[in-house]
Amino acid sequence: MDLQPDAPRCWRHLAEALLGASRFPDALTAARRALELDPADHAAWRTRGLAEWQEGRIEAARDSFQRAAHLNRNPAEDWTKVAIATLLQGDFSLGWELHEWRWLTPQHAPQRRDTRAPPWSGREPLAGKTLFVHAEQGLGDTLQFCRYLPLLPSAGGRVVLEAPEPLLPLLRTLRGVDELRPAEILPPPPCDYACPLMSLPRCLGTRLETIPAAVPYLRADPQRVAAWDRLLGPRARPRIGLAWSGNAAHVNDSRRSLPLSALAPLLSLDVDFFSLQPEVRNSDRAALTSFPQIRPCGSVLRDFADTAALCVHLDGIVSVDTSVAHLAGALARPTHLLLPFAPDWRWLLDRSDSPWYPTFTLHRQPAPGDWESVIAETREALAPLLRNQPRSLPPPILASHRPTS
Repeated sequence: MDLQPDAPRCWRHLAEALLGASRFPDALTAARRALELDPADHAAWRTRGLAEWQEGRIEAARDSFQRAAHLNRNPAEDWTKVAIATLLQGDFSLGWELHEWRWLTPQHAPQRRDTRAPPWSGREPLAGKTLFVHAEQGLGDTLQFCRYLPLLPSAGGRVVLEAPEPLLPLLRTLRGVDELRPAEILPPPPCDYACPLMSLPRCLGTRLETIPAAVPYLRADPQRVAAWDRLLGPRARPRIGLAWSGNAAHVNDSRRSLPLSALAPLLSLDVDFFSLQPEVRNSDRAALTSFPQIRPCGSVLRDFADTAALCVHLDGIVSVDTSVAHLAGALARPTHLLLPFAPDWRWLLDRSDSPWYPTFTLHRQPAPGDWESVIAETREALAPLLRNQPRSLPPPILASHRPTS
C-alpha cells in the first residue's frame, strides 16, 4: 500500500483480507477507499456489502450488493446476496423471486437436478401427474422446508422427494410424500414436473404472515423413543440437549459455531446435559472431558431419527444455528437458539421469536463475537425450568405415517 497508495485493487484486496480476519470496520474503510478510487469496481461493492452486513447494516449492504449486480457482467452471485438481504428484512414477495438467481451461481448450479421435465411454478395442476422435489443446500434447509410437502395440491398425483440419506428414516414420518429417494445416488425419476425444495415457498406464495408454522411436522419413531427411554434410565433432573457447533465447512462457521468452553456458565445449572453433536471437534474434546455433567451421545446417534428420538426425552434444547436446531423446531421441542450478530436470513431481525418455529426463543449477539452475553441471557431463560422441578414431559408426538421408500 505504501508503494501504490492510489491503487484501487490493492485497497479492495486489503478490504477482503480484513473481512476474512473479522475486522469489519477496517474492511469497510478499505472498501470505501477502493470505491473512491474506482466506483465501477463491482467486487469492491460486494466486499463493502459483506462488511456492512457483518456490522448489522443490512439496508446499506443490500444497496451495495445491488450496485455490484448492476456493474457485474455475471451478476448472479450479487443478486443472490440481494435476495438474502431482502429475505432477512422480511420482504418475502421480492425475496423469493430474487432467490432464483442462485441457480446461476457456481455454488448452487451443481445442485440442480437435470430431469428434462418442466419446472413446476405452483400453477400447474398435479392431479394425475408426478412432481419431483429435490433437496438442496444443507441438512437444516431440508428439515426446514420439507414442511411444504404436505401443503402441495397433489390430490390424485404423486410427489417424489429426493433428500440426503441421513434424513430418510426421519422423513418417512412426513405427510404428503409418496416416494422417498436418496439424493443423487439414483438417477432422477420419470416425472411431469420438477421443483427444488427451496423454491416451494415461491411457488406457494409464502409471505411473512403466511409462513406455514404448524408443528410438529416430523415425528420420532416409537421404537427408537422406547430404546432411549431404557438407555437414559430414571429422570433425576431436567434434561437439556446441547449443540454448539455445526458443519465446519460452512462459509459462516467461524461466526455461528462456538467452542464448548463458552457454554461453561450454563453447565453450572442443576441440569443433566446431553450432547447432540454427532461428532465432537478435536478442539472441544478436552473441554468435553472436563465437563462430566454432559453426557456424550454421538456414538449412538446413527442418523437424525435417533437424534429425534432423544429430543423427545429432553425438556429443552440449546443450539447454535445448525441442523439440530431445525430438527428440534420440526419436532416442536422447546429450543433456545444462539445467534451471531449478523444472523442467517431465516431468523429475520430484531425479534426473539421465530415465525418458522413457534417453540423457539432466539438469543442474539448484541455485538459481533459477543457470545458471553448470549450465554448469560440463555442461562437466565432456563431458570424457570429449574424452579419447576420435578418436571414431567408432555406426551411425545410419535410417528404414525410412513410413505413408501
